[in-house]
Amino acid sequence: DIAFVAEGEPDFLLADAAWRNERRHLALDLLTGRVNSAHVLHDWLIEHGFSPLDLKWFIRNPAEFDILGADYYRHTEVELYASETGECKQRMPACQAGLAVAARGYWERYQKPMLIAETSVTGNEADRIEWLNLTVSQVRQLRQEGVPVLGYYWWPAIDHLDWDGAMLHRTGHIHPAGLYRLQRDTNGDLKRIET
Repeated sequence: DIAFVAEGEPDFLLADAAWRNERRHLALDLLTGRVNSAHVLHDWLIEHGFSPLDLKWFIRNPAEFDILGADYYRHTEVELYASETGECKQRMPACQAGLAVAARGYWERYQKPMLIAETSVTGNEADRIEWLNLTVSQVRQLRQEGVPVLGYYWWPAIDHLDWDGAMLHRTGHIHPAGLYRLQRDTNGDLKRIET
């Protein structure tokens, strides 16, 4: 997730947002051997049980990758704010920075060609068309800036079943996020409807 601090919120949230924004890169930083003693999350990993020997192994055995696959959804971004008791809370921001900001951050850090591997939005067809147009226009913007975005994938192509329950139940609920809509006929069979 990309974390932002709501306007007018206390300064302590800025440090939390910076930490969250570093943490989102941690898996790739480990994979590419970047988590050395100077890495901002090095000590945090050790304090939380990550073995120093394992960290050294990652440094000695960095992996290269050819293409970076990134997911981007509305819930990719969070806005931090303080509750009435002063605790850090998060919510979806009213105004999002957008896919271009998220992707540019990965490009600047890793300098690897990118694939927008997953994006979509649930809801009616008008909401999905708006999200498709918004995210595709941001891919175009990135390409014009010289960020090599090689592809874009809307996930899922066909509405999901039971996705809202992490597929832990089998109620047959249609989760409307696909480019093709699922619709039950009178026999209960599912039909794909082009949107």
